[in-house]
Amino acid sequence: MKHDIYLFIAVFFFLGLPIANAEEKQEKPKAAHVKIFNATYRNGVEKWETGLDLKFHDEPLANDVRVGEGGLVRQITYKQKDTVDVFRNREFLKNPDPASELPAAKLSTTFEEGSVTLLVVHGEISRSGEKVSITAIQEFPLPEGAMFLGMSRLIIANFRKGDPIYLSIGTLKTFSLATNEQREIIVPPGATEIFLVQNENVNSEYKRQLAVFKFKANHNYTGIIFPAAEIPTRPALRISDSNQEWAETNSSHKKNAD
Repeated sequence: MKHDIYLFIAVFFFLGLPIANAEEKQEKPKAAHVKIFNATYRNGVEKWETGLDLKFHDEPLANDVRVGEGGLVRQITYKQKDTVDVFRNREFLKNPDPASELPAAKLSTTFEEGSVTLLVVHGEISRSGEKVSITAIQEFPLPEGAMFLGMSRLIIANFRKGDPIYLSIGTLKTFSLATNEQREIIVPPGATEIFLVQNENVNSEYKRQLAVFKFKANHNYTGIIFPAAEIPTRPALRISDSNQEWAETNSSHKKNAD
């Protein structure tokens, strides 16, 4: 009888150990930060009909973000790879029938812990529905060796469909960007003019100012080329600045570590 009791206890602990170990090894929730930008092309719909809702892990991430608009930085928590879902906002649609209960787009990704990521929704929104995608651009932390001391770093991405566009940034050489292409630019600090030009010739007759932006030394920025909200056939530029959010995130992490 005593032997049976010892055998039962041994089997109990043997079976229980893997369960305890599994619980100990269970991943703790991680935190990251995300920003949203709607870079879609509105085809035959009004601006107020272009609103998008985003969810992460079935939790609201952004609501009614319209063409040319961006949401505030939001913190998300996760344990492993998860999905960002994009839905058409139904509230302001003249004809709500095209809006589906199913996501218009999904992004399956793993965010780096403590990072700041810009989620750009691009594609086309029309009366018959939407054909959109999501591109994730990690703004922070930077790749090793990416920052040039005393200069500014700009990742510029073109989400406007059509022929390549040509950009002139300050005194830098004019360059082209195809649809969905990204490029890293190192810019001197200070107020800088950014022009859309007709071709690689900087003295082109067609030269339109997209922005005048004051870059700060040792800062990182993301420039998004997208179809203008008011005149969709024209390119527009939005520059994302997440440097303050990154500084606050780093400060918070240091306090928690202490």
